Amino acid sequence: AMDASPCNVGNYDSAELVYEWVATTATAEFSLIDAVPTELNHDLFVLDGGEGQCSAAQCVAHGFNSVEFDAVPGRTYYLVVDGFFEETGPFQARLDCGR
Repeated sequence: AMDASPCNVGNYDSAELVYEWVATTATAEFSLIDAVPTELNHDLFVLDGGEGQCSAAQCVAHGFNSVEFDAVPGRTYYLVVDGFFEETGPFQARLDCGR
């Protein structure tokens, strides 16, 4: 469980969903589709899995509805959707590579 992150100060007590992605490009954008943050507040985090672990301490980028980040092709990244405080609910996410 990721309760805090060095990328952003906040309370992330909700359960998170984590996607594993092996980079194929040098830049990428991870985003929520049709997000309505006034109704459901999800935040996005990108964790560098280069050390072989999925840890909040490995955070390299944070965003509210989207986050663009530089990637190293061949490296593993963990793309995290986490609810602020105790917010949970449905969402759709997308990963655009090669931006």
